[in-house]
Amino acid sequence: MPPRRNGVSGPTSAMTAYLKEQGIVGRTGVNYNPAPAAAADPPANAEAGPSNSTYAVAGSSSRRPTDLIDLDEEDEAEDSDQLPQKAGTKRKKKIINIDDSDDLDGDDDYSTSKNKNKNDDDSDSDVAPAPPPKKKGAPAPGKKKVGGGGRPANGSITACGECGAKVTVTNYSPPSPNDPSAVLCRPCAIAAGLGDYKGPAAAKKAAAKKAAPPAQRRKIVHYEEKARILTLKDLTIEVIAKNVEDVESLGNIGSANMEKVNDIICKHRKMTSQTAQLFYDVELKTFTMKDCTNIDPRGFLILSNLCPNLTSLTLNLCGQLTDEPLVYFSTQLPSLTRLELLGPFLVRKQAWIDFFTNMGSRLEGFLVRQSPRLDLECISALAENCGTNLTELRLSECGKMEGSWLSVLAQGGLKKLQHLDLSYPLNPLPSGCSDLEELIVAIGPNLLSLNLAGQSLLTSKDLYTLLPLNLLVLTRLDLTLLPLLTEEGVAPIVPAPPQDQGEEVGEDEIPVEMGTGMAEVFRTWEQEGNVGLESVKMGKAHQLKGATLQALVGLAGEKLRELEITGWKDVEEEVVKELGKTCKGLMRLDLGWCRNVTDFTLKQILEDAENLQEVIVWGCNLITINHPRKKGVKIAGVESHQF
Repeated sequence: MPPRRNGVSGPTSAMTAYLKEQGIVGRTGVNYNPAPAAAADPPANAEAGPSNSTYAVAGSSSRRPTDLIDLDEEDEAEDSDQLPQKAGTKRKKKIINIDDSDDLDGDDDYSTSKNKNKNDDDSDSDVAPAPPPKKKGAPAPGKKKVGGGGRPANGSITACGECGAKVTVTNYSPPSPNDPSAVLCRPCAIAAGLGDYKGPAAAKKAAAKKAAPPAQRRKIVHYEEKARILTLKDLTIEVIAKNVEDVESLGNIGSANMEKVNDIICKHRKMTSQTAQLFYDVELKTFTMKDCTNIDPRGFLILSNLCPNLTSLTLNLCGQLTDEPLVYFSTQLPSLTRLELLGPFLVRKQAWIDFFTNMGSRLEGFLVRQSPRLDLECISALAENCGTNLTELRLSECGKMEGSWLSVLAQGGLKKLQHLDLSYPLNPLPSGCSDLEELIVAIGPNLLSLNLAGQSLLTSKDLYTLLPLNLLVLTRLDLTLLPLLTEEGVAPIVPAPPQDQGEEVGEDEIPVEMGTGMAEVFRTWEQEGNVGLESVKMGKAHQLKGATLQALVGLAGEKLRELEITGWKDVEEEVVKELGKTCKGLMRLDLGWCRNVTDFTLKQILEDAENLQEVIVWGCNLITINHPRKKGVKIAGVESHQF
């Protein structure tokens, strides 16, 4: 049991006695006041006996004060009556740090080890050595020292190194450039350019990142492709387009360069009512703006006033076009003969009717896309007032289109119509639509271009009725997204029952109705004397195969310039190989998702088609990275190029 302050010790257990013999003593749990660091040495002839100062404290600059217990003094008190001592002899104290008593076998780093060794040799004092003095600038126990060079501890209040104002030191207090031991207040830190200081650790990390060389990412190039060097004219045009808001006048730079600047500005969505005035001119005949998103109705009115001699006007993405500007076009542009609009959502029915009435027979081209308010009354006004001289008509993506529109157009006398676009309606025309047949018969002799893309209910039999007999001068045909088209007609005709009821008809004797497949459509069209197609788009007709392609190539021949057969997944490779030999004038070919196309197919086409400029092979997974190439021919869609 540990000694008490009155010098009386109670009984001890066997374990306590054993630990005392080994020099191990646990914490006493007694609250006490540590002895002073410097204690006076007792007289040399003092008698051995119980002592009241049995505890000593040793301090350290890096760890908390540790309790030190005088083990020999207790032994001295208990054994003083049993063990006589010689006069003049002194017992040396043994100091044990009880915090480190759990690791007696290790190399204990006692805080007073150096002083202990010195006292064993030179000192006869019975008092524990005083702790070493605290170093200047060391933080107080429990406080973390921040930075270096005598920086104040976090939480302390000090004076700013520049203005002398009081500052509470935190980890984000920047050091003074003139005195690293001082910190700056917030105003001085901002003035010194240290407003975003985030602590010493962040400063070191930022400095290391700035000093480290930039890491270079690995770039894998499968084939070398040299970029075209821009001319000085092109560079100048790009600079003008990027800073068009600061340009007062473009001057006389030529119509071609003016169109380039216009396209670049529209591409960057910088065309506004103010910047558009840079392109207006009194002598302008044809004007196109590919992005009118930021042009308000007042901007369209200014266009009519500053370009009074326009004959053709194209406005794409004209969502802010309203009734007033549209009617204003018909009255303030007396030479206007062609109008093309994309997205005139805000124009109402009465404005369309007024426009057609004011334009009259001088309107030669009306091309509109995405107009949800056009209805049967508007089409009737168009056919009645403008039908006689109309040569171009586009009614694409019109939400209210129906078969009655076509009947009204057929009766409107559109004898001069050459280009007709009825693509992607909200409600496709049904199969066997008599109104469509009536319109094609009425305008067929002069029609050069027909677009029926998105009329997904039309079948091969419908096209057999429309195309071969009526469109003999057609050169451009778009039948994209007609999934019901078939290769050959195989619908059997049920024969009449035989006279002899007992006689059975063999399977080979059942007649089959032929001529409803697309192959037969093109063969019949060729026999009727079509002049030859120059552009054919029949993508996403997944049931068509090689027989249709052979018949199409036989009809078009060398006049074919553009061919799109995207999605003909079962077309044979041998048929595709012959395209270059038959269609030597082919310039653009789209073979996307034709699964049988290989490197050898592409090689044969490149060798035979002398004028070929572009080949698209998206989804042709048999084409490898080693596919053949040809100078001047762009091959797009090779899967290996994407990695």
